[in-house]
Amino acid sequence: MVVMGEVGLTGEIRQTGQMERRLLEVAKLGFQTLIIPKEKGILKTAADLDLTVYQIQGLDDALRYMGLV
Repeated sequence: MVVMGEVGLTGEIRQTGQMERRLLEVAKLGFQTLIIPKEKGILKTAADLDLTVYQIQGLDDALRYMGLV
């Protein structure tokens, strides 16, 4: 599982740059599951790479998907 994004002071998760390039690297390294900030258009790229993607808005969402809450 790979988690990508920046955490703001209030717990919001923000996008990082060059997300498509990062997805290609994640797939190349053999990972299959991603937790990323909500972003339009990225799900098609992820589907093409056969990646499972969970899109989140806040830190609480990320912790829930990782099974820590």
